[in-house]
Amino acid sequence: MEPISTALTGLALARSGIAFIRENMNSVQDAAQIGQQLASIFQGFDEFNKERYSQKTGFKDVASEMIEYKNLQNDLYNLKVQINMTYGHGFYESIVAERKKRIEEREEKIKQARIKRRKEMEEVQSILLKMFVVVGLAATAALMVISSLYV
Repeated sequence: MEPISTALTGLALARSGIAFIRENMNSVQDAAQIGQQLASIFQGFDEFNKERYSQKTGFKDVASEMIEYKNLQNDLYNLKVQINMTYGHGFYESIVAERKKRIEEREEKIKQARIKRRKEMEEVQSILLKMFVVVGLAATAALMVISSLYV
């Protein structure tokens, strides 16, 4: 998918999630539905932000993208106010903070796994190097013994 269309797809995903929550906040009691729509909003913004600066495009594309993004930011602010009014002051911010914390924890686990894999590979390389040195020394010793027998 082209970067500009990926960015616009991300914006469309965010917009549909905002619209769903705005229209159904009072009638939807299923936390999974609200959570799914909030996830689609975050995913949409993430997709948009990943592609946002990756390609230089024409003025029209950049202008329309930025206007759409600003409109979505305003919609998101209004949604944040509505969620805080429904579930209590600071609730939306606590969702954002918890999401950030979980992402950081996941990234830290990935980083630690990479470090562990790297250490394991270094240990394997070290063992292989030692084996090659021992085999090389043994072969050299064997050749010296064999050559001394024929001298």
